[in-house]
Amino acid sequence: MVIDELRKNFASVQVQLAKEQTEKLVRELLVSVISMFHFLRFSKLGILLCKAANESLGKEREARIAVESLQAAITEELAKTQGELQTANQRVRKSERSVKEMFSFD
Repeated sequence: MVIDELRKNFASVQVQLAKEQTEKLVRELLVSVISMFHFLRFSKLGILLCKAANESLGKEREARIAVESLQAAITEELAKTQGELQTANQRVRKSERSVKEMFSFD
C-alpha cells in the first residue's frame, strides 16, 4: 500500500516537474523572441531588413501584376486567333463543297 502511494506521488511529482520545466522553457523562449523582435525593429540592421522585405514585396507585386496583364493579353490574342481559325476553316469547308459540286457528275 505505502509503495503504491509513493509511486503515485512520484509520478504526480514527475508530471508537475515536467509541466513547470516546459512552462519555464516557453517563457524563456518568448522572452528571447520578444528581445529579437525589439532588436530587429529598432536596430539599423532590422530597419534595413524591413526596408528590403518591403521592396521585395513591392517587386513581387509588380511582377505579379505584369504577369497577370501579359496572361490577359495572351488569352485575348488566343481567342482572336481561334476565331480567325474557325472562320478560315469555315471558308475551307465552303470551298471544298463548291469544288465537289462543280466536279460532281450526278
